Amino acid sequence: MNAGIGREKSESGFTLVEITLAILVVSIGLLAVYGLFPAGLSMSKFAIDDTESALFSEEVLNGLHAKIDGDPAAWANPNSVSLEAVTWGMWQDATLPALVIRPMASQTQVKTNVYVQWDNGLVERSIRYNLTVSNVQGVANIKCACLKVWNGQYGSLNTPAEFYTEFYNYGMVGP
Repeated sequence: MNAGIGREKSESGFTLVEITLAILVVSIGLLAVYGLFPAGLSMSKFAIDDTESALFSEEVLNGLHAKIDGDPAAWANPNSVSLEAVTWGMWQDATLPALVIRPMASQTQVKTNVYVQWDNGLVERSIRYNLTVSNVQGVANIKCACLKVWNGQYGSLNTPAEFYTEFYNYGMVGP
């Protein structure tokens, strides 16, 4: 006799609808995760730009301090000071002449410095800056420098990274 008589046959497994729903849920989750990648890349680019701006400004403003703080002629006319970047290989391709940084005559003048250029002509990094050195109004023995930095060869000039320093003459150098 048959032992299975009177007993219902039990089937296990997933139906096609359940599998389709599971794939849909996983797909939506992966789509959300993949959607975060462009935002992460964008934030990474902003962080790199901020770091490069800070390194560039540190070199420029510290170089100005080295020139102006100990030189009476530079103190008297800081706009005549020119700096040759110490780590110019960091800011410019080594095959190009040394980078010379000079204060600008006006607040609106922007200097473009293209650096690290590949053999095929593509620019890896570029920086634009405006450096002004002026007297602090009403104070004879203090001068200030403002460095505005924009990363990239092109783009808006609306939101620069701004760096500021002051130079004090405590009577160690000329007027």
